[in-house]
Amino acid sequence: MNLPPELTPTFQTTDNTTFPVIDPMELWKLKPAYFNEWRRHYDFPRIVRFLKENLQKFDEWQKEQGLSDEDLIFFGPARFLKFNSGKVKIVLFEKENMEDPKRIIEDEKLFKSLVNNEHFYGSFKIQKEVTPYYNWAKIKKIIPSNLEHSAFVLSVDSKSYNSKTKDVEAFVMRKLKLLHLGGLTLEYGAYLGGGGWNIENKNFEFICLDYLHLLNFRAGGSMRLDFGSAERMKIENSGFSVSAYKTSFGGLSVENSSLSHWSLKECNVKSIEGKGLISNSQLHSWKLINTPFVQHYSSLKVLDSTFAYKKDKEEEFRNIRHMYSTQGDFKNSGRYYYLEKLANIYSKLNFFTYLKDQLPLPRNARFSHNFTSNFYKFKSKEVNNFKASLDFLQLLFFRIKTLLTPKYFILLIKHYFTLTVQILDFLIRGFGEKPFRIVLTSICLILFFVLVDMMILEDFDSKNLIFHNVLNFIGRYDLENLEDKQIVFKIFETLCGIFLISLFVADYSSKRKY
Repeated sequence: MNLPPELTPTFQTTDNTTFPVIDPMELWKLKPAYFNEWRRHYDFPRIVRFLKENLQKFDEWQKEQGLSDEDLIFFGPARFLKFNSGKVKIVLFEKENMEDPKRIIEDEKLFKSLVNNEHFYGSFKIQKEVTPYYNWAKIKKIIPSNLEHSAFVLSVDSKSYNSKTKDVEAFVMRKLKLLHLGGLTLEYGAYLGGGGWNIENKNFEFICLDYLHLLNFRAGGSMRLDFGSAERMKIENSGFSVSAYKTSFGGLSVENSSLSHWSLKECNVKSIEGKGLISNSQLHSWKLINTPFVQHYSSLKVLDSTFAYKKDKEEEFRNIRHMYSTQGDFKNSGRYYYLEKLANIYSKLNFFTYLKDQLPLPRNARFSHNFTSNFYKFKSKEVNNFKASLDFLQLLFFRIKTLLTPKYFILLIKHYFTLTVQILDFLIRGFGEKPFRIVLTSICLILFFVLVDMMILEDFDSKNLIFHNVLNFIGRYDLENLEDKQIVFKIFETLCGIFLISLFVADYSSKRKY
């Protein structure tokens, strides 16, 4: 595909890297095929060079996967970098007169759909199956397998911008400057004779869209943003889908819009400096995975959406719970209240991490205060094992010494006593959100007291003992026929029964958790 001469950019060279400079509006005017071709000519080659120079053993991964630079440039490198549950497939359709017969399939469900509907899509063959780089790096132990991998994945980590002119310079790893297509107001239908600005099928990976204002946009397809930035984006009177990975949507503003099927993984949707408001809008079928959602909102309706976080992210679950309770959806509010309280238990399991602000820090430990990180380095073959062992043992000794101090030992006892109470609350009633667990707990208690009666009375008539213990559990015991050593157990059984029955009634009737 030949590009018009007027689309040839000028090149800016800094720190031995070249950067294409072109009017962003010229790129927005292009149809998807020309837009993607422009990036293959002038943008993707420099990104691929950057990856080869800065990611460990990237050339070895390419060789092992049989992946050429041309493949990375043609499809864009982002799809081959993400953490993925399966392999990325490059397929070639055999149907004639197809505009783009060579395609990449990331989703296993989509691949199965193509196989099951071959009569509709046409026959195809798999050219390559590629293990994404970060999956491969984890298997090869280039990055730690026991740590959060999000910290090892590329992301925008440096910016400079002028809030008045809306000129932004965004960098990945403080080296790779991203193409900036933001700072504009685009109104659907205002260009191409009413055809609108096309955001579908354009490859927006490794692009900065900060300060972009989209007005009256409608799109059937998805806008794909990987390893980029879309901070302070404003969406007004619009409805379209977005698929994003490792992209920041900080300060996102949405007005009078219905946004459906947004899939955000390892991103963030947060207000920045108090800016960013979602108002008079509906979010439908959103799927956020490890993506904090901390937004200002008013008149917001969230429907059929999924918010998934690591099991100890208490604050993230609390934000979602508050959002649902604000809109009056107490069913989902209760569900995320349950996850919030469960996350609190997980976070409390590590005494030193949860109470790190109240504990003294090691003065001489070279490694971080995170015990898991120290343990990884202790086992790692990529560091000096002797020095790593000394550092690990030093930290271990420091922690034992801390616990032998009366002040911190008492703090440890209080901490784990509180944690034990919370675990019992979880097991018995599911923090009030699963009241039927109380029924199961009651049955277990009754059976326990049946066993006690068998041992005390040496009576093995189980049916009769179960019947009498059920009566005792609800407070209808006969003191005259009880032996002295049974009375204490029966009073305790009755107290447990009254408490659990009252708790069940209270939890079952309760509909709100704040």
